[in-house]
Amino acid sequence: MKVVLQVALDLLNAHRALKIAEEAVNGGADWLEAGTPLIKSEG
Repeated sequence: MKVVLQVALDLLNAHRALKIAEEAVNGGADWLEAGTPLIKSEG
C-alpha cells in the first residue's frame, strides 16, 4: 500500500496558505486541502 501525504491548509490568510502549499508540494505532498477557516475567510 502506498502512503499518501495530505496537507490541510487550515489558515485564515491566503498568502500564507499558498506559501505552505508550495512548500508542501516541493516536499512531496500528494494532496492539498483548503480547510474551512481558509474558505470562510477568503471565500
